[in-house]
Amino acid sequence: MPQTQKQGLGVWISVAKQLVVSVVWTYFAVVVVTFVVSLFVSLTGLWPSTWRVPWSGVGSYVETKDHKILVDIGMWGRIEVYDSSGDFVQSWKAPAIKGELAIATDENGGVYFRRANTIFKLGQDGQIEAKFESKAPVPRNWILSAQSAEPQYVGARNEFSQRKVTAKGDSLFSENESRDFLCQDGTRLERRGSLLVRLSRAGEQLQVYSAPRYYWLVQFPFPALIGCIAGSLLVFLGIVKNS
Repeated sequence: MPQTQKQGLGVWISVAKQLVVSVVWTYFAVVVVTFVVSLFVSLTGLWPSTWRVPWSGVGSYVETKDHKILVDIGMWGRIEVYDSSGDFVQSWKAPAIKGELAIATDENGGVYFRRANTIFKLGQDGQIEAKFESKAPVPRNWILSAQSAEPQYVGARNEFSQRKVTAKGDSLFSENESRDFLCQDGTRLERRGSLLVRLSRAGEQLQVYSAPRYYWLVQFPFPALIGCIAGSLLVFLGIVKNS
């Protein structure tokens, strides 16, 4: 290969490398900023109820009696509400962040949020209406009292519990419960990574619930974690090169 062609090829390779590095740095910066914002939102709860967030740390989910889908987005400390057709309605500040978080709902449309030994009953707009606590060290098992229709801690229970709209006397939260949620029409909700899907009785996919596509690149753990790893590697290589 002539020397001039080699030099030209070298220039193109150098430009390509710089472009790749610039893209990685940009992506890394966007991911870091998104993480900082999510930390601020989860700690303060300051976020417009009409704005959605990336589905990072998707946790518990339910369908209420009036067919609203509630999804706990743990990393952001938000509970997002969707209608039965998959359209976003609003988001709520989660009553708590971190710990053993879970959502349940009853036959009257009540919504319950559990963190460790505390259960919060939420109103129509996510506001806390009541709080129930247990002194047990790991109170995972609660029923909806047949007498008072309020959450009641019941100690250890080994039987399997299907997550669904809870009737009086039935399990509200359980340490041995299904991950999916059985809806009133016989369909079920199942989490698949950062997606929530509705499946028919026969297992056919009917509906998909998720964050907007433009949030995908900054969702944790995937693919935002790739940006963190790539950016950290560039930082490390820069330190090594300059040392």
